[in-house]
Amino acid sequence: MNEARSPDQIERDISDIRDRISDTLDAVQEKLSPGELLDQVLNFSKEEGGAMIEDCARAIRRNPLPSAMIGAGLAWLLYANNRPRPEPAPREILDEARDLVRDKTRAGVDYVKGNPWGATAVALGVGAIVGALLLPTRRDGARR
Repeated sequence: MNEARSPDQIERDISDIRDRISDTLDAVQEKLSPGELLDQVLNFSKEEGGAMIEDCARAIRRNPLPSAMIGAGLAWLLYANNRPRPEPAPREILDEARDLVRDKTRAGVDYVKGNPWGATAVALGVGAIVGALLLPTRRDGARR
């Protein structure tokens, strides 16, 4: 039979659950930190970099026109980014940043409210990418 639990026992259980959830969230946050993700990308590129470069070179040879267009676009981006511009005042920068964040936040909230399935698809896509980055490699004993 189920015994009735006292409010103190329930509060202790809730506190234990909160602590476990907090520990789990801390672990996930550490795994998804920018530094950790960068380390994983760098390790992957060190281990699989040669094959990746060969694949890229093969794709460029097979698709010279799109590759040239991408190169031209990157060159244009670098040129446009390095042009001298007048420096705005620090207050203007903060105002622009605040307005940009506010606008993007509103747009994101509006998108999620108007497209719950689309937002779910985006979240699943991001989760799949992160999951793929976190999958063990063959050297770690995983099968592919």
